Amino acid sequence: MPGVKGRKIFGDLVPFGKVWRTGANQATTLTFGDPVTIGGTKIPAGKYGLLTIPAADEWTIIITRRAGRHQPCGIQARPGHRPRHGQNP
Repeated sequence: MPGVKGRKIFGDLVPFGKVWRTGANQATTLTFGDPVTIGGTKIPAGKYGLLTIPAADEWTIIITRRAGRHQPCGIQARPGHRPRHGQNP
């Protein structure tokens, strides 16, 4: 894992249970040229931002229409909630 340099990242530098702007220096973006289905959710073609909520045993993946978002301001983790396309978590 590049850039770790002996540090504990997940559960320390990136806390468990909090929305994380997935990526090191830039917001991570996804671009789909065709519609895709992820986890049973249909997502139209387009450019999206990728956020995650890390946990010790599983991660929640959030695909947002706000591509290139550098801070996950305004997006809150809600325990037990599984956001679907078009919803804020």
